[in-house]
Amino acid sequence: MAKIIDTHSHILPGIDDGAGSWKEALCMLKTAQAQGIRRVIATPHWGGPFGYTDPVQIRELCFTLQEKARRHNISVKIYQGQEVMYTEEAADRIANGEILTLADSRYVLAEFIRESGIREFFGSVQRFTQSGYSPIIAHAERYESAEKISGRLERTTKSRGAYIQ
Repeated sequence: MAKIIDTHSHILPGIDDGAGSWKEALCMLKTAQAQGIRRVIATPHWGGPFGYTDPVQIRELCFTLQEKARRHNISVKIYQGQEVMYTEEAADRIANGEILTLADSRYVLAEFIRESGIREFFGSVQRFTQSGYSPIIAHAERYESAEKISGRLERTTKSRGAYIQ
Protein backbone atom coordinates (compact mmCIF):
# COMPACT_ATOMS: atom_id res chain seq x y z
CA MET A 1 0.00 0.00 0.00
CA ALA A 2 1.22 3.53 -0.78
CA LYS A 3 2.69 5.59 2.01
CA ILE A 4 0.65 8.78 2.01
CA ILE A 5 1.48 11.84 4.10
CA ASP A 6 -1.31 14.23 5.05
CA THR A 7 0.46 17.60 5.25
CA HIS A 8 -2.55 19.70 6.29
CA SER A 9 -4.70 18.33 9.08
CA HIS A 10 -6.75 19.97 11.79
CA ILE A 11 -6.75 16.84 13.90
CA LEU A 12 -5.75 18.16 17.33
CA PRO A 13 -8.71 18.39 19.69
CA GLY A 14 -9.72 21.65 21.28
CA ILE A 15 -7.74 23.90 18.95
CA ASP A 16 -9.36 26.12 16.31
CA ASP A 17 -11.51 24.14 13.86
CA GLY A 18 -9.85 20.82 14.60
CA ALA A 19 -11.28 17.69 16.18
CA GLY A 20 -13.83 18.34 18.89
CA SER A 21 -12.53 15.62 21.22
CA TRP A 22 -9.86 12.96 21.65
CA LYS A 23 -12.39 10.39 20.49
CA GLU A 24 -13.00 12.32 17.26
CA ALA A 25 -9.24 12.75 16.70
CA LEU A 26 -8.69 8.99 17.09
CA CYS A 27 -11.57 8.29 14.72
CA MET A 28 -9.97 10.64 12.19
CA LEU A 29 -6.66 8.78 12.56
CA LYS A 30 -8.36 5.38 12.11
CA THR A 31 -10.02 6.64 8.94
CA ALA A 32 -6.74 8.07 7.68
CA GLN A 33 -4.95 4.78 8.33
CA ALA A 34 -7.66 2.85 6.49
CA GLN A 35 -7.15 5.18 3.50
CA GLY A 36 -3.42 4.50 3.38
CA ILE A 37 -2.21 7.58 5.22
CA ARG A 38 0.88 6.73 7.26
CA ARG A 39 1.91 10.17 8.48
CA VAL A 40 -0.12 13.22 9.50
CA ILE A 41 1.14 16.73 10.11
CA ALA A 42 -1.16 18.46 12.58
CA THR A 43 -1.53 22.05 11.38
CA PRO A 44 -3.60 24.21 13.72
CA HIS A 45 -3.96 27.80 12.59
CA TRP A 46 -1.62 30.61 13.55
CA GLY A 47 -3.21 34.01 13.23
CA GLY A 48 -6.45 35.22 11.76
CA PRO A 49 -9.74 34.48 13.50
CA PHE A 50 -8.27 31.47 15.33
CA GLY A 51 -5.60 33.33 17.26
CA TYR A 52 -2.06 32.29 18.00
CA THR A 53 -1.62 28.76 19.29
CA ASP A 54 1.55 28.23 21.30
CA PRO A 55 3.99 25.77 19.66
CA VAL A 56 4.61 24.14 23.06
CA GLN A 57 0.90 23.33 23.34
CA ILE A 58 0.87 21.89 19.83
CA ARG A 59 3.89 19.67 20.56
CA GLU A 60 2.27 18.43 23.78
CA LEU A 61 -1.03 17.67 22.04
CA CYS A 62 0.78 15.83 19.23
CA PHE A 63 2.67 13.74 21.79
CA THR A 64 -0.54 12.92 23.68
CA LEU A 65 -2.40 12.05 20.47
CA GLN A 66 0.48 9.81 19.37
CA GLU A 67 0.36 7.96 22.71
CA LYS A 68 -3.42 7.54 22.50
CA ALA A 69 -3.10 6.29 18.91
CA ARG A 70 -0.47 3.76 19.97
CA ARG A 71 -2.76 2.45 22.73
CA HIS A 72 -5.54 2.05 20.12
CA ASN A 73 -3.25 0.19 17.67
CA ILE A 74 -3.19 3.08 15.22
CA SER A 75 0.20 3.21 13.55
CA VAL A 76 -0.09 6.64 11.91
CA LYS A 77 2.87 8.84 12.89
CA ILE A 78 1.93 12.38 13.96
CA TYR A 79 4.10 15.45 13.39
CA GLN A 80 3.51 19.05 14.39
CA GLY A 81 3.16 22.11 12.24
CA GLN A 82 0.95 25.14 11.74
CA GLU A 83 -1.12 26.75 9.03
CA VAL A 84 0.26 30.28 9.11
CA MET A 85 -1.84 33.33 8.28
CA TYR A 86 0.79 35.34 6.45
CA THR A 87 2.17 38.51 7.97
CA GLU A 88 5.38 40.32 7.07
CA GLU A 89 6.99 39.17 10.32
CA ALA A 90 6.01 35.48 9.92
CA ALA A 91 9.48 34.33 8.81
CA ASP A 92 11.07 36.07 11.80
CA ARG A 93 8.54 34.51 14.15
CA ILE A 94 9.34 31.08 12.73
CA ALA A 95 13.05 31.70 13.26
CA ASN A 96 12.29 32.74 16.87
CA GLY A 97 10.31 29.53 17.52
CA GLU A 98 6.95 31.30 17.80
CA ILE A 99 5.53 29.48 14.77
CA LEU A 100 6.05 25.86 13.68
CA THR A 101 7.07 24.70 10.23
CA LEU A 102 5.80 21.41 8.83
CA ALA A 103 7.41 18.58 10.85
CA ASP A 104 10.36 20.83 11.79
CA SER A 105 11.32 21.13 8.12
CA ARG A 106 11.95 24.24 6.00
CA TYR A 107 8.39 24.03 4.60
CA VAL A 108 5.78 26.53 5.81
CA LEU A 109 2.05 26.06 5.20
CA ALA A 110 0.94 29.64 4.45
CA GLU A 111 -2.53 31.05 4.07
CA PHE A 112 -3.72 34.54 3.23
CA ILE A 113 -6.76 36.72 3.62
CA ARG A 114 -9.25 36.03 0.82
CA GLU A 115 -8.72 39.43 -0.80
CA SER A 116 -4.97 38.86 -1.22
CA GLY A 117 -3.53 40.06 -4.48
CA ILE A 118 -0.83 38.68 -6.70
CA ARG A 119 1.78 41.06 -5.29
CA GLU A 120 1.13 39.79 -1.77
CA PHE A 121 1.57 36.19 -2.91
CA PHE A 122 4.81 36.89 -4.70
CA GLY A 123 6.12 39.18 -1.98
CA SER A 124 5.44 36.59 0.70
CA VAL A 125 7.11 33.86 -1.35
CA GLN A 126 10.17 36.07 -1.71
CA ARG A 127 10.28 36.90 2.02
CA PHE A 128 9.97 33.25 3.01
CA THR A 129 12.54 31.97 0.52
CA GLN A 130 15.02 34.71 1.40
CA SER A 131 14.70 33.54 5.01
CA GLY A 132 15.43 29.95 3.99
CA TYR A 133 11.87 28.58 3.99
CA SER A 134 9.82 26.98 1.23
CA PRO A 135 6.22 28.17 1.46
CA ILE A 136 3.30 25.96 0.52
CA ILE A 137 0.29 28.12 -0.28
CA ALA A 138 -2.81 26.61 1.31
CA HIS A 139 -6.28 27.09 -0.14
CA ALA A 140 -5.13 28.88 -3.31
CA GLU A 141 -8.58 28.36 -4.78
CA ARG A 142 -10.08 30.67 -2.15
CA TYR A 143 -8.25 33.82 -3.09
CA GLU A 144 -9.87 36.35 -5.42
CA SER A 145 -6.70 36.88 -7.42
CA ALA A 146 -6.03 33.16 -7.83
CA GLU A 147 -8.91 32.68 -10.28
CA LYS A 148 -7.61 35.42 -12.52
CA ILE A 149 -4.01 34.32 -12.53
CA SER A 150 -4.10 30.59 -11.69
CA GLY A 151 -1.59 29.50 -14.35
CA ARG A 152 0.71 32.40 -13.65
CA LEU A 153 0.47 31.86 -9.89
CA GLU A 154 1.50 28.24 -10.22
CA ARG A 155 4.39 28.94 -12.62
CA THR A 156 5.70 31.93 -10.73
CA THR A 157 5.51 30.47 -7.24
CA LYS A 158 7.17 27.25 -8.34
CA SER A 159 10.00 29.12 -10.08
CA ARG A 160 10.54 31.10 -6.86
CA GLY A 161 10.73 28.05 -4.59
CA ALA A 162 7.14 27.82 -3.41
CA TYR A 163 4.37 25.31 -3.88
CA ILE A 164 0.61 25.39 -4.10
CA GLN A 165 -1.44 22.89 -2.15
